[in-house]
Amino acid sequence: MARGLVLILLSCPLFAQFSQFAATDDGRQIYFTSTLQLAGDPTGVAGNRIFRVTGNGLEAFAGSGDSVSSGAYDPQVSGDGQTVGLTRNGNGELLGVGAAVLGPGTLTMSRNARWAVLTVSSILPPPINSYISQSTVINLATGERTILPQVNGYSQTFGPGIASDGTVVMQGTSGSGLWRQGNFAPVALPDGSSIEALSDSAQVLVYSRVLNTSSANPQELLVARNLLTGNETILSSQPFPYTSARVRGLSNDGQWVLCVVAGLNGGAAFVANTTTGQSIPLALPDGERATDGTLSGFGGLAFLMTSSGRIVSVDRQSGTNVLTLVAAPSWVPDIGSFPSTLFPGSMVHLSGNNLPSTADALAGRIFLDNIALPVVYANSTEVAVQVPWELQPPGPSAFRMDIGDSPFRQNQWVPISPMFPQFEPLGPGETSVLGFKAVRADFSGLLTSQPNPGDTIVVYVVGLGPVNAPMVTGQPAPLDRTVAIQGQFNCTFNPYGPQAETLFAGLAPGLLGIYQVNFRLPPGPNPGPITGGSCTYSGPGRNGGFTWNVPGAAPQ
Repeated sequence: MARGLVLILLSCPLFAQFSQFAATDDGRQIYFTSTLQLAGDPTGVAGNRIFRVTGNGLEAFAGSGDSVSSGAYDPQVSGDGQTVGLTRNGNGELLGVGAAVLGPGTLTMSRNARWAVLTVSSILPPPINSYISQSTVINLATGERTILPQVNGYSQTFGPGIASDGTVVMQGTSGSGLWRQGNFAPVALPDGSSIEALSDSAQVLVYSRVLNTSSANPQELLVARNLLTGNETILSSQPFPYTSARVRGLSNDGQWVLCVVAGLNGGAAFVANTTTGQSIPLALPDGERATDGTLSGFGGLAFLMTSSGRIVSVDRQSGTNVLTLVAAPSWVPDIGSFPSTLFPGSMVHLSGNNLPSTADALAGRIFLDNIALPVVYANSTEVAVQVPWELQPPGPSAFRMDIGDSPFRQNQWVPISPMFPQFEPLGPGETSVLGFKAVRADFSGLLTSQPNPGDTIVVYVVGLGPVNAPMVTGQPAPLDRTVAIQGQFNCTFNPYGPQAETLFAGLAPGLLGIYQVNFRLPPGPNPGPITGGSCTYSGPGRNGGFTWNVPGAAPQ
């Protein structure tokens, strides 16, 4: 975000491919944060880093580490590009002119590099359990520090920024106001309003307001107020709560504001004139949406992160002339989290961006702890791989992808779980009465009709943990013998009362990374169609349970 923004909603690094953008006044330097690493860097796990794009190209500017909690993030840059502020390992820091470590907290810096704010956030222990933050304003010219006071309920909840004259926004339960070098002035806003940004000149304030919440057509307005004249201009009106226009950059003088529309019809980006309210849409190719970005200090260039994963610049005056600054990397955004949890030996489905469309193109390009993952299948948005048997959970492993034309490569720590069963999803065009991959007892086809009491059914599962035989990564389970799991897996199928009998739980013969479980349903009268169920599991290092429902079935 440009330094005209005084509310920073991120107090810790939570990133997409690229985030937390900052640009100089002329737009010749742009900074952003990423956990990716540059292609060609030594193998290892990159921490949070700040990267810089200039006329000379792309470079890693600051930050590295051996975990995703280390490194540098949230870059700030002075208008002339001489001073860069950042937060590194929990401390605010300045690089370039006036270089210094300022102390603990998340840093925000004014565009003239004269002022900074450090915000320390914490949670009070029980029985209070409340979230608090404390901000300190620093005069970088004199070194004087002032702790921002609590004034009539006003406080800095989200780690404020600061304008070039030292003005800071304060928001709290009693409303909003501006603090400037010891003086506080309330700002009267309509009910339901929240300040989104203050220009670096401290003369234009942008706030959001929700209207007509009791009507059939509530709206969220984005409004600019000239603090000198009191004149207001509506910049955007969006259907609430389905869409919203979020401020991503504000020019130094407050005349131009970059907005990205999020929600059901989101993804559009525009630059609005805060005096006239006129908007200039920023043209992206069909199907590509804006997700983040910033504005140069003079307001001439907009920088956008797009849904394809690339970073582009757009000329504000015309809204066209889109130039790619950083090509989109191949990226798996939710690696290691449900449903892409990783278990040794199991197949995992990874949803990604900009993936090659064939398994051959991915072979030898995806790694965990430098072990190449066998690729079962792939398309442009999903890849199925086997997690190596050699990994030793619990504990993190280094996930790395060496794919594509982008200068970036994904390289990060991911958790490995010893056991966490999940039913194998159906493939395209497949159907099953259970809603996941299950077949008849004779393996003649998917289970497309309701089984009867006493019938045996076979379901396919991943995440069932270690097995009672040594296995080799990349080799399917043997056909001439069964390989059972070391743990236990049991399920109840509603509306059957008793638990089904687990006849076998182990690797599916001839398949890679998939287990099969043979269940015999309880005998007796037919209770009706299966509507869902519950399962329990136990094994080395893990035990637990989960419930599931058949899609469209009434829960029992």
